[in-house]
Amino acid sequence: MSMEKNFMPLSFFVCLPFVKEFLFKFSKAGTLKFLFVLTALGISIYNIYDEVDIYRARLKYFDRVIRYSAGFHERKFIIEKKNVDMGKIIIPWAVSVETLMYSSMDSPDSSRTFFITEDPVKYKSLVGKQDLFLCTYFWPEWSVKGLNHGYFRLPEEKYQVIPSVIP
Repeated sequence: MSMEKNFMPLSFFVCLPFVKEFLFKFSKAGTLKFLFVLTALGISIYNIYDEVDIYRARLKYFDRVIRYSAGFHERKFIIEKKNVDMGKIIIPWAVSVETLMYSSMDSPDSSRTFFITEDPVKYKSLVGKQDLFLCTYFWPEWSVKGLNHGYFRLPEEKYQVIPSVIP
């Protein structure tokens, strides 16, 4: 969504020569081309705004996950992929950073992070490290000390594995 928002103005500048070509040639083919481009533009804008609903559903799911975790003392969690709604998550590798940022919006002390994996046993040797921040599956080992403490205050504690389905 962010990339589409950032590249939309650029696409308008790129399409200006085409619009000039369509508008200043008053032929039947030129009119059809212009209507085609106008229709494609309308469909593209609709698809961009349709993504808003998907993103809002994702944030509501993050809300539920964060509220669910409030019942635990820990603030760093590992969740097995089968225990989350992947229809809402869509991209699991970004969840740990997104939930960290989203949970920290109220205050740095409310920071929580959730790492999604297909096999929690694979990270068993890492979860004992107290200053660990599991970020992505392709580069999991980050340090809590490396986070900006003005925004995020994750405690130096072990990860808690959430064994059940998150409602």
